[in-house]
Amino acid sequence: MLRSEFSRELEGVLDKLDIQSNQDLMIHSDIIITAEYEGSLEENLNAFFMGLTNRVSPNGTLIVPSFSMSYTQG
Repeated sequence: MLRSEFSRELEGVLDKLDIQSNQDLMIHSDIIITAEYEGSLEENLNAFFMGLTNRVSPNGTLIVPSFSMSYTQG
């Protein structure tokens, strides 16, 4: 199976940032950018998280804070 354009670009960014295995990595990002790439949103989100997880494995930690915009209502 050929890697998607998104997967190749993510790998290039991780290389430029010198992200290595066994590192702890915190991602604070709007991942909706993955929707701009060819393929389904589900496929691209999977590629995003699998790419990051594979890079920091086996002993690194991937930290992804999350929140809902609903906290601003009421």
